[in-house]
Amino acid sequence: MDGYEIEGIGGENKINCIIKFLGCLEFDQSAENRTSTEQPLSATSKSVKKRKRKMVKVATYFAMTLGAFVFWQSMEKVHVWIALHQDEKKERLETEAQIRKMREELLQQAKQNDRLA
Repeated sequence: MDGYEIEGIGGENKINCIIKFLGCLEFDQSAENRTSTEQPLSATSKSVKKRKRKMVKVATYFAMTLGAFVFWQSMEKVHVWIALHQDEKKERLETEAQIRKMREELLQQAKQNDRLA
């Protein structure tokens, strides 16, 4: 024994011996004991990270699409509101112009009647 090997565990590398001794993780990374369906921890964590990145990308795309749709709809409503109020303002100005014109005509008629009387 070179100080790192533990009784009952032979031939494995020193790190795996320490991990097994401490009981932190219970897995064997030796290539002989791994079946073809199992992946090493690093490959699994890479695929998990890759899937998470893809999920984040999809979620970001969905959120941006939804945000753009909501923004577009609200801008459309704002545009309609502005157009409606511009039309109302235009109509109000037209009626005020007609009232001023009628008032001027009535004042001129009143002055002419006063001159004749």
